Amino acid sequence: PVGRLIGAWFSPALSYPVRCSPGPAQTAALHSLVKSPKLPALQTKMAAEYAPSTFKLPFQRDQLAVLGDLGAASVITSGIIVSRTKGQVQALAQDVVPIISKLDCRRIAVKAVPPIAMTTFVQFSSVRIVSEVLDKMHKSDYNLAVAYGFASVPFTSIKYNLLTDKVYSHFGRQRASTLEAGASRVSTISHFFLEKVAPGFMWSWLRDGLGVGGSLVLGRHVACAASKAIEGKETPSRLTKFVAGLGTGACTALLTQCFHNAALMAGRMTVEGNRNHSPLAPMRRLLQEKGLQAFYLNFPRRMLVIAGFSAVLNVTEPFRKI
Repeated sequence: PVGRLIGAWFSPALSYPVRCSPGPAQTAALHSLVKSPKLPALQTKMAAEYAPSTFKLPFQRDQLAVLGDLGAASVITSGIIVSRTKGQVQALAQDVVPIISKLDCRRIAVKAVPPIAMTTFVQFSSVRIVSEVLDKMHKSDYNLAVAYGFASVPFTSIKYNLLTDKVYSHFGRQRASTLEAGASRVSTISHFFLEKVAPGFMWSWLRDGLGVGGSLVLGRHVACAASKAIEGKETPSRLTKFVAGLGTGACTALLTQCFHNAALMAGRMTVEGNRNHSPLAPMRRLLQEKGLQAFYLNFPRRMLVIAGFSAVLNVTEPFRKI
């Protein structure tokens, strides 16, 4: 992965010798005392004084490699989000946003990928932190899926809002805001949480935790099993990891599609003014309105995103233990 290449590139700088050579005065003194009985003691002193010392940087090679893996995964997955989601933004706002051409796609990507990649980097870093905390409490392979669900819900909302803003601004439009002018920073954060994060939080957590998070756990086991059965190796190749991530991501996307649609229904109910609904109300309304379509509606586009995410994360391994 890219991160390990970066770690290997900088590894010589992580530990290198800093040597000191004796000056002319010290050399002359040594020559004059060659036959002196004090020579053994002087040699010991000089050896300790001028011995090579080692300067260590405040980070390790593995930590640098993980930062590279986090960065590579953030940029690639952000590109997937922009390429697969901008069409949905246009479909939901056809009266405001015109049809997006290929040139518009490139320009929107240039504007949207950097902030979304930075947000994704913070998201993935948060997943690592939460996963490590859960491992200290109770070590389990499923901690990563739980951590991914909890740490991803707010960041996913932020990224989709960033992309929507970039699409609107590209066409010279501005989204209507329900926030009063001159509102404080606390009010802004509270408004964002109540409008974008809180609605359908349970369904969003199930969607992210069992979707991408579940594919991360399953993908690892599937890749190892496939490597042993097909290649006869304990460590799977990158191609095996990529294919395993695609397959498990597609499966978990289908299994969690109803959770995704329930989360969207919760957001719709909030926009309609029904903010005090119970956690199960969005799922009940979804099943009443869509029936069996609730389990596969909007699946193709979301499957591409989840499978792509899973494949990239399975190869780059930004959440691996060090």
